[in-house]
This record gives sequence, structure tokens and C-alpha cells, in this order.
Amino acid sequence: MSPASPPRVLVVDDSRVMRVSLRKILSRDFEVLEAEDGEQAWELLNGTEGIQLIFSDLSMPRLDGYGLLARVRECRDPAIRSLPVIIITGKEDDAETKEEVLSRGASDFISKPFQAVHVRARAASHLQHRRTQEKLQREATEDAGTGLGSARYLKKVAGQLLAQIRRGQGQWIWLRLHVDGFRELYIEHGKGCCEEAIARIGGIISTTVRDGDHAATLGPGQFVLILNGADADGARVLAERLQQAVCKSTFYAGERELRLTLSVAISEPRIDVDTTVDDVLAMSARLLDGVGPGSIVMDVAERAAPEGMDVVEALLLVREKWFGEAERERLAAQRQQLFAQLLPLLDIIAVDAPQQLQALDETIRAR
Repeated sequence: MSPASPPRVLVVDDSRVMRVSLRKILSRDFEVLEAEDGEQAWELLNGTEGIQLIFSDLSMPRLDGYGLLARVRECRDPAIRSLPVIIITGKEDDAETKEEVLSRGASDFISKPFQAVHVRARAASHLQHRRTQEKLQREATEDAGTGLGSARYLKKVAGQLLAQIRRGQGQWIWLRLHVDGFRELYIEHGKGCCEEAIARIGGIISTTVRDGDHAATLGPGQFVLILNGADADGARVLAERLQQAVCKSTFYAGERELRLTLSVAISEPRIDVDTTVDDVLAMSARLLDGVGPGSIVMDVAERAAPEGMDVVEALLLVREKWFGEAERERLAAQRQQLFAQLLPLLDIIAVDAPQQLQALDETIRAR
């Protein structure tokens, strides 16, 4: 669905007359999709992008309005779960029915017979509310000045990554970047100059980091990158690339040209059950205390060479109940050594390999 396309609205009613009526009212401002009952509506919701609002009758075959509303509000997909749902009520529906649909999660209701101006007004109001909520949510996780993640986003993601690290899942390298002399820059040249510089540096960072990494602003003139699966050498190369890109960029305070530099702390946090995100960030800040402009400081543990492994141990490891990603990585590190141990055995087996493979194939086919 292109940005210029009108918003999509789904009308759910077993009455063709009602569907046609609502389509005529809404088609001036919306792209209208139709469903004869809740089941058909549910299929459209799960198979069609861009639906932003639902109008639904209550009494329908197969799946009625109550059932459709329940599925929407219990859906695991937040895009569907948060959809505005306007229930269409009939003359026979009393105040208790209207209160009930609202209590079950309906966003609003309209009563038959309805006027076109009221239907359009309700639709426009709920769509505007949805856009406002989406904008607020984006602003909560995105830094407006740089387009990178916000400090709130960083704390949330970093907390999830710490939990993964405690479970032994993945290797994460943290980079903390400070714009050197940022406080003095602010005092001498003011807010506008600093905001423009930070936006430029944010753009450099966003075009440099890989998919799967996380980049966020932490505070005035401070950024954090969390790299997935990187090693110390790769992290340093990235830090140097970012430093060079910033150093080569020209910034301005009015007509005056400025040159800025970055200092970078590279760390692989050593954590335990009590380590918090604030602990990790405080540690990286300490690494940068007192360093000169354009510095790179590192606190990354040396990784021990993998221990040797024989074929028997490898087979026992594969047969373990909890054989997982960490065990796969350990075996992969020993691939050459294991192959060298197996080679003499493979030479013997290869003598009658065709007959053995044929027998194996016949055994499989007979099952």
C-alpha cells in the first residue's frame, strides 16, 4: 500500500444492503473492503495489509460481531490487536448491549439508521486517534533529532540483551561514543549548532551500522551501539570508521566551519544475575574518563582457544538432550580436528561405500 493510497476500512455485515450503504458513504475518503461475516473478515485481516478501521455488525452467521471483536483484541499481532472497531447496533439493541460491546473492547458504536455525516465523522475521528497513538509510540522509541533509537529504546533493548547474555545466547559488543568537547560546543555556539551536528553524526551512524545491531542516542552528544556477534577487532574497525567519517565532515556554527571528533569505549560486559543496564553504561562511561580527543579504549576479555575434542566426545555431545546453539558452535570450532581424526576411518569405509549406500537406500525404501 503506497503512502498516497487512502486508508483501508473493513465493513463486516451479512446484509449486502448495509455493506453497499456503508461503502457509498465511506468510499469518498477510504478504500472499503467488505466481508459477509466474522470468519471472512478474520481472513482479510490476516491476509491484507493496511486495514486501519473496522465497522462490524453484531448478528452474523459463522462468527458474529462479538466473536470477531474477541479475536481482534486477543490477537498476538499488535497491528491487528490495536485496530479501532466500531460496532453497528440495530434498533432492537438496548443500552445494555451497547455497554457490553464497549466493555468487550469495541472502540465505539453507531446505531441504525445512521446518517452519512455521522459515519464519516466517527471514522475520521478514530483514524486520527490511531495515527496520534502511533506517532507517540514512535516518538517514545525514536530520537527525533537523529532518527536513531531513543534512550528509552536503548534501555528496553539492552535489558533484553542482558537477559540473553545471562542465558549464554549470543555475543554482544557495546560501543559508547562521545562527541569530544560537546559541552563547550554548546556553551560557545548554542543549541541550534549542536542539534545540527548531532543530527549529522546520527546520520553517519545509521548508515554505518549493520542490520541486527542497535544504535541509540543516550544523552547530549552521546551514542551507544550494541553489535551482534562482533569480535573486538571488528568493533575497533567500526569505531575507527565512524571516527574518520566524523573527522572528515564539516560542521557549521553560522558561517564558521567546525571540525569534531569522537572518543569511543569498546566493551564486552562481564555480567552476573545482578548486573543492570545502568551498571553496563556506567562502566563504559568510566572507560572514557580523562581520555584525550579521538581516543579508542577497549575492555574486551581475551577468548581462550577452544579445548581439543575427540570423536567420541563429539558423538556424546550430539546425543545430549540439551544439544543447542552453543554446542553447535563448539563443534564447528573443532571441525578440522574432528575431520583429521575421522579420515583414516573414512578411507576404510570408502572401500565398499557404494554397496553400503545401496543397502541403506533399500532399507529406507522398505520402511
